[in-house]
Amino acid sequence: MSAPQSNPVLSTPATNNAKYVSLIAENGTEFNPRQKIVFNLDPSLGWVKARDSYFVFDILNTSSTELRLSLAKAGISSIVRQVNIYSKQTGILLESLNNYNQWVACEMEYTNDDPTLLADIEGVPQPLSSKRGFTNADNAQRQNEVNLVNFARSYNFASNNAFSPVSKTGVLSKTSVRYCMPLRCGIFRHWDDEKLVPILQLGGLRIELILDEVYNAVSLPFSNNRMGTGILGITPSFGERVNSLQCDNIAVAGTTMTFANGLGADMGIKESGMCVGSQMTARGTLNGVADTSVNFTITGMAETVDDNTGVKALTLTFAPAIAAGGDGSGMVDANIFLQEADLNGANYKITNVEMRLLQEQPSSPELKNMEYVFTTYDVFQDNIPQTPLRHNQDITSVASKAKAIFTSYEDPRNSKDLTKMEVNSYYIGVSPSNVGVNMNEIVYFINNKLYPLRPYNPDVNVDKVINQNELVKAFGAINKRVKSLGATSASSLDCYTNKYLHARELARGNAVYNLQNAEPQIRLGFSASRGNDWTNTAFTNLTMTTLVFSKRVINIDGEVGLTIEM
Repeated sequence: MSAPQSNPVLSTPATNNAKYVSLIAENGTEFNPRQKIVFNLDPSLGWVKARDSYFVFDILNTSSTELRLSLAKAGISSIVRQVNIYSKQTGILLESLNNYNQWVACEMEYTNDDPTLLADIEGVPQPLSSKRGFTNADNAQRQNEVNLVNFARSYNFASNNAFSPVSKTGVLSKTSVRYCMPLRCGIFRHWDDEKLVPILQLGGLRIELILDEVYNAVSLPFSNNRMGTGILGITPSFGERVNSLQCDNIAVAGTTMTFANGLGADMGIKESGMCVGSQMTARGTLNGVADTSVNFTITGMAETVDDNTGVKALTLTFAPAIAAGGDGSGMVDANIFLQEADLNGANYKITNVEMRLLQEQPSSPELKNMEYVFTTYDVFQDNIPQTPLRHNQDITSVASKAKAIFTSYEDPRNSKDLTKMEVNSYYIGVSPSNVGVNMNEIVYFINNKLYPLRPYNPDVNVDKVINQNELVKAFGAINKRVKSLGATSASSLDCYTNKYLHARELARGNAVYNLQNAEPQIRLGFSASRGNDWTNTAFTNLTMTTLVFSKRVINIDGEVGLTIEM
């Protein structure tokens, strides 16, 4: 093999030879969850400026019931579970990214401080942070309440309504909505300096996007009053809690209810999260019997606005009627939430997709022999049993050019369940300070050495600063600048409001670290077995997901072909 040449860096944003090329999927125009979308990039494309290339998706809410869905936490990237990229000519797998949507959502939280463009272009729900504190009370209370999700991610935000908008009378509009998605992968230079991608020398590319299940692709924001003081979940997982939508009295007539007091005051149609046709449950006191549940369907919605105060009042009409109590009153102290059957009808469809590539012709001559170097990641998963006080994750990476390690945790009880899609642990994760987790030690054991020299306690009252400092350095190792470490409201400052991560920088700058014979481990300690969470429900096993970022080298030889160095 002759001496390889480096990939030429584009010196200007665009040249006279730059043009956009639009490609359509080779295997269809409409796609459903769990299906694969395939694009073939012909070698004749030559060179592509990857960071200015993107996908265009038209996505449709095809729920069998009337649900005001939003895209899940990664926006339009939430629909993609896995990305596989092959050399078109040789069939060699060049890069495979598992848990693609999960990492995109997590990276967005830490590397963006203004979500406006993400919301407008990619449909990312606002705000970005996963969790929040609710009160300025003692830390223990804040930790109890921060376990679930950022309740500020409500229908108040216009971008959170874009996927499933409603009319002024509460009628849901199910029409395709268009979003753009950059491909955040190594071959397209997402974690590296900007260079042209040599499509010709790679023998063309075959890109496969594997669509995720409904429960990871879409979500439900929260109902909220306009001032944001009402924290109102409308799913069954909130139906028995104080922070579900409340109505003081369902009128004696039995077919109307008005939200004018308590949790639900100053809330209009847009903010409610409900629409005409929503199948609801009212649970309250009827005929003196508490916790009486009655199912109904919304048949009409109307809102009024007080001329003096501007306060909104929302009125629903529904069927069948709720019978008045024996004393002539309606149902009182009622919590209102969506029926599970309504949520289980959630679905989506891709109605059109194309890939737009910025094709460039570099000024340097055509290269037959070269090295194409990029950063990518591999995923390693493990289960943490409920009872042990010690757990070691063996990272079986063969990366010889590793850069950094990132680890997150997931509660499988709140995953893969449409009735809990607004608290999906796949995206929001679990932090060591969550009630019942009891994690108090983290240390890395690599090549027979401890990093750092002593274990640190990630609890927010102990070594949170160490945890976050290690995280910032690890992001720097993959060329990502941390712009946000979480929400900054008074009640959130000492919480992990971004999805919890701990990380280790392995090498900085141009340096790399060989993990092939280093037998890396992550060693965890717990002060007690996993106990009950803030709802007093016992934890089961936790899922531990570790990403190892490393450099990958594709050796391109005009005579031998492609070879890959991990």
